[in-house]
Amino acid sequence: TEELTPDWARARDASIHYGELRNHRPSTKKNDHRGSLWVACDFMDMGVESAEAITDKDWLNLVERYRAGQTRSGNPLTEGSIRKRKEALVQILKATKLNDILHFVEMWKKKKESNETTYWNLEEMEAMNQHVLRLAQETKMLKFAVVHLLHYHIAPRRQASAKFKWDYIDLNEATIQFSATKNDNRCVSFIEPRFLPIFKKYKQWLEEHGHGDTYLFPTSNAGKSGTTKVKRPYVSDKTINSWLAKVRNGAAPFYGG
Repeated sequence: TEELTPDWARARDASIHYGELRNHRPSTKKNDHRGSLWVACDFMDMGVESAEAITDKDWLNLVERYRAGQTRSGNPLTEGSIRKRKEALVQILKATKLNDILHFVEMWKKKKESNETTYWNLEEMEAMNQHVLRLAQETKMLKFAVVHLLHYHIAPRRQASAKFKWDYIDLNEATIQFSATKNDNRCVSFIEPRFLPIFKKYKQWLEEHGHGDTYLFPTSNAGKSGTTKVKRPYVSDKTINSWLAKVRNGAAPFYGG
């Protein structure tokens, strides 16, 4: 934010206020702050010093830069990610009433990509289940077993998994329920009887070793990391991702591949 020109700073503030007037959800407000900053910096890196100065060539040039990975991260953006940058720019232009520029930006459509979604089959899922049953025999491996079983039973988003609370689980009734962060829908599932002892054993172990009884995956029970940017009482979604991958990779011998 300190790099922004006064013009871009005003445009970004206007965009954030626009989102507030539209009563955006907290998660969307966070995107309003980030998206407007990224777009402003992207244009500034091209020498465009204000939103008013954007030409149609500047916009098309920026899109190609995104595709080529000519950003500060050095990574190419997917068409979906470019669309999100476009949405951030559209909000800036609406907030600053730059309708002529808004016209040609809104005309842009992302390239069609063939996104093929594949799912675990029953044999693969059972291979991972058998793997975590063995993992759970060692207390230090319980967190890997539980993170897999959480996703096996109810499949929250990884971000929601990271801050999942024991309040969402009734070990007496063997149920899990929580509000989805995307749409606030109530998600409910039963825990299979063969896995219920693992949840109970893990919760007891956390409490006995001073990790509390609030979060399933407290930071205190995660490995030390020298790259933590924000201190929080629960692990990051990247940690959840790595734990799930550990279970997946370890299950390969049970499935034969």
